[in-house]
Amino acid sequence: MRLVANTPLKYKQALIILLSCGISLLVAWMVLLFYEQQAAKTALRQQLSIFANVVAANSEFPLYFNDLSAAEEVLSALRGHKNIVSAGLYDTDGGLFATYIRKEEPITDSLFPMGALPNTIFIKDSRLHLFQQVSFQGEKVGTLYIQSDLASVDERLKLYITSASIVMLASLAVALILSQILQRMISVPIQRLV
Repeated sequence: MRLVANTPLKYKQALIILLSCGISLLVAWMVLLFYEQQAAKTALRQQLSIFANVVAANSEFPLYFNDLSAAEEVLSALRGHKNIVSAGLYDTDGGLFATYIRKEEPITDSLFPMGALPNTIFIKDSRLHLFQQVSFQGEKVGTLYIQSDLASVDERLKLYITSASIVMLASLAVALILSQILQRMISVPIQRLV
């Protein structure tokens, strides 16, 4: 406390201004970071839903006609999407009919869960899980399952954190410079009085 008490007034003013600006910026940064994370997850959900609609439409005939090679060919198109970890086509009885697994992914039971309702999408264990009903002429012929990692969300957040941190540091630097200039308006008249 003696250090603060013995500090000149102009430094105390600058410190108060910097703390006020810094705390305000930090709160704003945290709120925007949370919003950005939710927006990134929503964008991934929408992207995966659109992609699932296309794959489900192409899976109608292979499921209806019980054509395993055609079903695997449809799922192999998922290789072009780097975030997709695994995908599967389930028949009407809930049995796994055809699968796709990303090359570098270790094979585990969690790649193909059972019992989820069609047309659901949720995040569990840092993965996005999507179940899409596959119908042929209005009749359910199976279910498409897609599991995606959240790497694109993480990349987007890292980019956001980096750019927001640079903006925050630049803002604090501007606040420091302005505090040095503006504090003279207060400290110089007080020093004259003293």
